[in-house]
Amino acid sequence: MPCLTVVASALLAAGTAAAQPGASTSPSPAPTATTSHTSAVSPDTPVPNGIVAPQIAPRAPANTVVPENPSVPVAKPVPQAYVQWMTTMAQFAEADRAHPPPQDGVLFVGSSTVRLWSTLKADFPHLEKVINRGFGGSTVADNAYFVDRLVYPYRPRMVLFYAGDNDLAMGREPQRVLADFTAFFEAVRRELPDTRITYISIKPSPSRAHLAAKITLTNALIQRYLETQNNTDYVDIYHAMLDAHGQPRPELFLQDQLHMNREGYNIWKTVITQHLPDRHGPLPPPAPPSTRAGQGGSATATAGTADVTEASAAPSAP
Repeated sequence: MPCLTVVASALLAAGTAAAQPGASTSPSPAPTATTSHTSAVSPDTPVPNGIVAPQIAPRAPANTVVPENPSVPVAKPVPQAYVQWMTTMAQFAEADRAHPPPQDGVLFVGSSTVRLWSTLKADFPHLEKVINRGFGGSTVADNAYFVDRLVYPYRPRMVLFYAGDNDLAMGREPQRVLADFTAFFEAVRRELPDTRITYISIKPSPSRAHLAAKITLTNALIQRYLETQNNTDYVDIYHAMLDAHGQPRPELFLQDQLHMNREGYNIWKTVITQHLPDRHGPLPPPAPPSTRAGQGGSATATAGTADVTEASAAPSAP
């Protein structure tokens, strides 16, 4: 208890000094507003006598209502990086109220590639329950943050997750994308331990050909992670969309060379069907690790030897 005694003595001395005549009564400046998940005071902040600075939570915004009864939970402020998606989440909730979604279905979540799949249900007619909860411009981190709104309400038997394009385009490193995917995975697994979690590999968009090395590395890292977990699957869409020379195929994409046209979605339909359950049957067993990557063996080897830089902390962007 020596440290507590020193801290208590210091606080008592400070209070006594403040009570002395002539002591300053001007309030301390308010802390700068922050949207960081970290504490307002760093653990490494130097403090006299070598005392470690305590962890102090950020001060609530001025417009935050604090209930008189401390047992009443208060909604946490949404970090600024995710505020842009609140309208979308509200729209999903309203759609669910108007048309309650089925439980135990097959759920697709992710970025605009999922959102723009307008024929999703028609492409998999053997599935009675197909739900699309993609939102354009989202990152893996965005989906992980809103997992309680995107996945939990539907309690699906299977989740197919596609995101990562935007993360790499923003400058995030493959290791950061893996960490964000791991957060998504663990959140789903805690709440829905029996749900199959499937990752659809990042596609080879011509407009992002300069990111090919990071795309293949990210795919390999996530594939390798899934192979260490139970009840998972990995869909290699990347190699299915390359030409005979290993290059992206512009004819599979819209004019922006980022989003797919009907021909591109037809490839997805064909490949993903192999990973889906029959109408009333059980989920198919995941493909063995040696075949999950298709032609991606070299990518896995690269993942094992690559020098991955430290993850960036750039906020999400549409």
